[in-house]
Amino acid sequence: MLEYGQAKKKDLIGISVIGAGLLTVILLYNFFIRVPPASEIYQKTFDSIIELKCETKGSAESFGTAEIITKDGKLITNAHVVTYAKLGQTTKFESYSVRFSFGN
Repeated sequence: MLEYGQAKKKDLIGISVIGAGLLTVILLYNFFIRVPPASEIYQKTFDSIIELKCETKGSAESFGTAEIITKDGKLITNAHVVTYAKLGQTTKFESYSVRFSFGN
């Protein structure tokens, strides 16, 4: 039977081994799987980001961003950019305008 001090020492060794293993996995992940910096991601995606203006005359207006996801121009954005609530109903805007980031 282990005494209290021996059990505590055994637990600390177990925790140290688990911690060292976890640290090894993290270091290997960061060393072998390169995560690009934010500036590189920005440069690669800049031309696919657009500004979207949505409007219903006399009722509502919204501005947001969207991303071009296909070569034929399909966009992805959040629902709150392209819809609005009126009298408890979610309604699509009547007109949409696009401004490209590279077109200023």
